[in-house]
This record gives sequence, C-alpha cells and structure tokens, in this order.
Amino acid sequence: MTIEPLTVQDQAALQQELALGRRIFEFYLDQPADPTFDAIDRVLDLWFADPRQSKPSGNDIARGLGSLVGDHVCKLYKCRWVVVTDVHGCDLGVLDDATNWQMFPRHWVAKRLDPSNAGQRVVSSIVQTLETNGITGGG
Repeated sequence: MTIEPLTVQDQAALQQELALGRRIFEFYLDQPADPTFDAIDRVLDLWFADPRQSKPSGNDIARGLGSLVGDHVCKLYKCRWVVVTDVHGCDLGVLDDATNWQMFPRHWVAKRLDPSNAGQRVVSSIVQTLETNGITGGG
C-alpha cells in the first residue's frame, strides 16, 4: 500500500465534491452548508425520506456528503486528505499521521445508503471509531 499527498488534480476533484456536498445541504436544509456530523445525519435522514425522483443520486450523496465528512474529520481531528493505493485500487482517504489510522469517508457514507442501514448515525459511528483508534480532536 502507498499513501501519497493529494496532487493538484486530486485537490481540484475534492473541491468539486465538497461543492456538491454543499449544494446537497442547501437542497435539503434550505440553508448554507454547516457540515457538522449531526447536520450530515439530518441530511441523510431527509434523503432517505425523500420520495422525489429528482433527489440527488446515491452516488452524489456518497461523493458529496462523504467529502464533507472527511473534511470535517480533518478539521476536528487534525487529519489530512491523502491518496491511498492498494490491491483494491486508488482512492482519496483521510489519514491520522500520529496513529496511521485511515478512513475512506465516501465509502463510509456509501455503506449507510443501503436501505437496511437507514437511520444509522454517521456521527456516532465515526466518533466511536476515532476514539477506539486513539485519535483525539480539537473540537
């Protein structure tokens, strides 16, 4: 496995996904994005309950909200975005340098989009995982 810093192209792609996440927030909460874990959970709940065909796709939710989750983890827990390449491929992830803990926030959100996981809280599962791995935050 290799872990590399984001390239300029990776940073640009991440910025586009963060913008997508902010648009999804505004679509559901009718306010500018405040991507706290609790707010992300609210948006996911609203997305599950949304019967409209025009609602954002699951892929957009995973990419947009997942990127917001990762960004929030980076800010609160002093982690950083990286590119991880392993036998499964290459993807953006979040790394805690002190513990070498990694997460893939877009996958984290994508797993919660399965209807059998409706109502599963992003905030509690992420915070619990961070604490279990000895990662402490500043917020």
